[in-house]
Amino acid sequence: MGGSINGIASGMDTDAIIDAMMGVKRQQVTRLQLRRETEFAKKDAWTTIQSNLVTLQLSAYTLSRETTFNAKSVSVSDDTVLSATAGRSAVEGDYSFYVQQLAAKHQLTTNGFYDYDETTVGIGSISFETAAAKVVKDVDLSSLNGGQGVDRGIIKITDRDGISANIDLTSAMSIQDVLDEINKNTTINVTATVANDGLGFDLSDGTGGSGTFSVAEVDGSTASDLGILQSGASDSLYGSNVYYLTSSSSLELLNDGLGVDKGTFNINGTVVDISLAMTIGDAVDAINNAGTGATASLRSDGLGITLSGTVTSVSEDAGNIAADLGLFGMIGTGDGSDVLAGMNSVLLKNLNGGAGVSGTTILINGQTVDLSSASTLQEAVNLINNEYGTTAVSANYNSLENGIKLSSSAPITVAEGDGTVAADLGLAIGVSTGNSVTGADLDLQYIGANTRLSSLNFGSGVRSGDITITNKDGEELAFDMSEADTIGDVLDAINASSATSSVTATINSTGDGVLITDTTGGAGSLIVSEDGSGHFAEDLGIKSSVAGATIDGSFEQSITIANTDSLEDIRDSVNSLGMGVKASIINDGSSMPYRLVFSSENSGEIGEFIYDTDISVLSMNVSAQARDAILVLGEPGSDNAVYSSSSSNKVNDFIQGVELNLADTSDSAINIKIDSNYDDVIEAANDFVEKYNTLMDKMGDQLTYDASLGEGGPLFGDTNLFMLQQDVFQMVTRSVDGGSGNVTSMMQVGFTLNTSGELGINESELRNSLSDDMESVVEFFTLRGDSATSATVSVTGTDSGWNVAGLTDGNDNTSDYASGTTGWQYINGGSVEMDFGQNTLLSRLEIKGVGSTESDRLKSFDVEYWNLSTKDWSNYSSVVNNQNQDISMYFPTGITTSKVRLSNLQGYGASSKILEVNALQNQGFAAYIDLALSKMTDGGTGTAYSAQDTIEDNVELYDEQIASLEGRLAIEEDRLRATFVQMEQALNQLSSMSSWLSTQSSSLSANWRSL
Repeated sequence: MGGSINGIASGMDTDAIIDAMMGVKRQQVTRLQLRRETEFAKKDAWTTIQSNLVTLQLSAYTLSRETTFNAKSVSVSDDTVLSATAGRSAVEGDYSFYVQQLAAKHQLTTNGFYDYDETTVGIGSISFETAAAKVVKDVDLSSLNGGQGVDRGIIKITDRDGISANIDLTSAMSIQDVLDEINKNTTINVTATVANDGLGFDLSDGTGGSGTFSVAEVDGSTASDLGILQSGASDSLYGSNVYYLTSSSSLELLNDGLGVDKGTFNINGTVVDISLAMTIGDAVDAINNAGTGATASLRSDGLGITLSGTVTSVSEDAGNIAADLGLFGMIGTGDGSDVLAGMNSVLLKNLNGGAGVSGTTILINGQTVDLSSASTLQEAVNLINNEYGTTAVSANYNSLENGIKLSSSAPITVAEGDGTVAADLGLAIGVSTGNSVTGADLDLQYIGANTRLSSLNFGSGVRSGDITITNKDGEELAFDMSEADTIGDVLDAINASSATSSVTATINSTGDGVLITDTTGGAGSLIVSEDGSGHFAEDLGIKSSVAGATIDGSFEQSITIANTDSLEDIRDSVNSLGMGVKASIINDGSSMPYRLVFSSENSGEIGEFIYDTDISVLSMNVSAQARDAILVLGEPGSDNAVYSSSSSNKVNDFIQGVELNLADTSDSAINIKIDSNYDDVIEAANDFVEKYNTLMDKMGDQLTYDASLGEGGPLFGDTNLFMLQQDVFQMVTRSVDGGSGNVTSMMQVGFTLNTSGELGINESELRNSLSDDMESVVEFFTLRGDSATSATVSVTGTDSGWNVAGLTDGNDNTSDYASGTTGWQYINGGSVEMDFGQNTLLSRLEIKGVGSTESDRLKSFDVEYWNLSTKDWSNYSSVVNNQNQDISMYFPTGITTSKVRLSNLQGYGASSKILEVNALQNQGFAAYIDLALSKMTDGGTGTAYSAQDTIEDNVELYDEQIASLEGRLAIEEDRLRATFVQMEQALNQLSSMSSWLSTQSSSLSANWRSL
């Protein structure tokens, strides 16, 4: 703008005149600025409401979490031994128990090295595998006596010199514990072993005395339960059989823990179905009820099944069911083969990855050893020892317990007999270079169809997820493994598509993993990969890309050691395997301070591993033995004591609903008291009430008009806010169905609403509800899921023979569609409308198609909903070129509407077809409130954010209008100033001319007078 131009010529205050004129014109700017300030006030109000919505959502989330309802308090008598937390399922009461042993991780340590990064260790390899591959199987005492177990207590053994010792077996959990307790006692000269047949215990006296050799009870029935309550005037006591099956024995125990396939097999050409069998007794009943002409019963020794009656053939139908029951190939009555190995042994048929042993004889030092009667490895070892005695060749297990070893005072010659027995037993053919033959890993099959995924990776399990297999022809195959529980589930999922994909999944030849095989003959790579960020393929050991036709997911892992590798290199190589065994280097401060340490990542016996190497300087010492935690409920040794073991010091299944974190053992009983404690729930409920009332007050203030002041809040009359207020109110007053309990409304459990709409809480009533029916209350607040909403269906038309009401009757049977009792079919362009009769917050829309062929699928359609604001149909989304039989359309933030319509339905043929259509809404407070509040607070579509976006658009528009108007006003002011300048200049010129004329006039007048 120009400077001051106050009238020099005119004498007028032109600045004041211009300012006055511009002031009138600037009133438009002032009005726009006031409107802009009003918008800012609205935005501030919406920001506050948005903040209150978020805090309410967080409060609701707390109230919808199951952990909030872990309404039990727990007190522990000695917190140095353990700490405990109790969930809602914990039963109130007092518990007394002992912590007899803590769980420990398996750990091995090398001898010392001078340094860790320079000294090399030699050339060779290192391998690791789980101790499940051991052929020496420790048996839990609970498995003895047909599953009745052993009453743990103290027994008294007296040797033949008359010396006695009390053997405390109150802490024994397995047969090895029993053997160790007896054999480590130095007071008596007695050795305990497992009997040759593996079914009981034998005791040997080494004193050379002549007295009575006896075992007696001190308390309880421990000796009797172990089968050794006896006495005699001999150097040996042979215990009775205590390891056998009963009709109640689980099928999962059979075949070295591989269990039995579920399915059908044939006896005498008649199908026997054991799909539902859980115990061996169930399997026997299934045979006897099948009408085969054969009668089944448990063998007299409890190691298998006997068939009597008529038996002409036993064959497989599919799978290995008959073989798993020990009956395959029987052509006459009698005993089936063993399905239970003896204690400390395994079945021969499970060696070599399940291929077993082929043949019956082996030649040792030229002498034939007949193994035809052996069904277990221990029996084969016994037959070798019986043939040669103790002075010739002795057979035992190797140091890793994954194979056998032959020893003698002279070199040993091994040769095959009538088959491949020697090779199958891991024994090298030929003459030994020393006086012993150490057998190779016998590759015991420990993974089968029944193996639970949770047991793999040393107990860490397999994380769920989806995988993709790309065959060598480049075809991608997607597999959903989220529900897989066993190896069998994995095999079934992959093999279901094998006919078209040419990819199969089987147990590998070493019985320790899954083998993926491609038979396409393609030139590409065979690839197994994860879908998304999952780890299923990795955890199962099959994540790989290979040029060959197979991927072997063996759980045995190995590394190759080069002649340049140090301890540090080995550590890094082992850790890169990612297999559950970690390597580290310690410094013990000695002259050779550096030691390589291998530790299981998982504690307990399930975390034990087998370490094997051919590098002598890397031989390992056991620095920590894998062991389970042991807890005893009640007094140890008493008849009513209950023993429990856990692989972890975090114990979740000893007392229901209570998590124990063990820190130490206890010499005296630890007492735990569990009481009800609903304080967390009450606190969460009160917080929700407070947050709800604060929000409703804020909205109420905005929507209230003060007649005395003649004004309302910044958002007075805002329809968005009014609808939001109604949505929030409906959220807490709505009944939710779908649960199995009796609670469907917050008002049933102590929440109240007064006449002014204020939410309250009756704490006493809420506590009573929690006490009387905790599960129903918890389900109401925490249930997540959705269910179909009832609706009245109308269509633009339907072909003759179809029942419109059948569209939402829950019947999706295609045969019923074909008969016209369900589903809908109409010429392309039709519509289907669902009327819910009330405003409903929908979570998704589900449309089931008639079939997967193109002529039966929907091709395209529009999804519309009744807009409550415009009172008209609004388009939500359009589906085009659909390729799926069934369609699920999710509403991420929900749709609140009374009606939904599928319009302009188009099929690939002349008609559009629908088998079933459902609109779904959330069940339970948790799911509903999450969706409702997400709808309100969503950063893209939430009511508050949308309102603020509109306000910001208005502010931006006002800013643009103000800026534009300010520009025009500046031009106008410049124009006015220019006009006044011109006026002053004109007046100044007139003034100058007037002065000249006056001068001229005076001059003329003077001249005139002079004349």
